[in-house]
Amino acid sequence: MKRKSLFIVIPLLLSSLSSCGNDTGNYHIFAPEDKDAVGESAFIDDYLKDASPLYSVISAKNSDVLSYLYDVTPSCLNGVCELYRFRFNIDSIGNLKGESFLVYQNKAYQLGGAFGGYGLTHYAYDSTEDKPLLYFIYSYGSGAHRSLVNAFDFSSSSIKSVEKKNKEFWNADLQFSLSKDKKLQVLYSTYDSNADLTSISMSQGEVVYEDLSLVALV
Repeated sequence: MKRKSLFIVIPLLLSSLSSCGNDTGNYHIFAPEDKDAVGESAFIDDYLKDASPLYSVISAKNSDVLSYLYDVTPSCLNGVCELYRFRFNIDSIGNLKGESFLVYQNKAYQLGGAFGGYGLTHYAYDSTEDKPLLYFIYSYGSGAHRSLVNAFDFSSSSIKSVEKKNKEFWNADLQFSLSKDKKLQVLYSTYDSNADLTSISMSQGEVVYEDLSLVALV
C-alpha cells in the first residue's frame, strides 16, 4: 500500500469517533483527539525527561515545548492513565512532532514513534480484563513506511508487541475494528483525504488478526 503524506493533519484523523470511540461490547476503540495544551507542568516535564532523551535535548533549547503537547485522554481512561501527543506541524520541536506518551503511576512511557509517518492513530482498551491492556497502532518511517501493533500492559507497566518483538507491517497502514461477535480485530487500511486535507477517512481492507486477544504479546 502506498502511503500518502498526510501526517501534518493527524489531529483531524478519524473525526467520526467519539471521546471513547466505538464502545460496543467491552472494547473502547478511539483515535487521539486534542483537548487542552499542557502549557507549563513541572511534573510532566520531569516525566518526559525520564522517558525521552530527545525531549530533554529539545526542551533545553525550547522552553515552550509543552505548549505543543496536548492531552488526548478519553473519558474511558479517566482515573486509569493520561495520554498526550505533540502537535505534528510545529518545526520548533523537531522530531518530537507527533510523538505520543502515556503517563501511569507518576511515570511516562513513549508509545511508538512518528517520524516520517502518521504516529499513533488508533487505541483499543478493554476495562473488563483482569490484566487490562491498552492496544495501540502507530506508523513511522520516512523512507520505508511501516506500521506496528503494540500494547501497554498495566499489570507490568511495560510495552509489548504482537507475535514477536517490534513486528512490523511494511508499506502498510492498520486500524482496529470490532467483528460481528465483538472480537477486537486488526485490519489493513488506506487513508484518503480531500484536496485541501481538511477531511481524512479510512477505508478498511483485509483482516490481519481475527481476534487480537488470542495473539501472544512479547
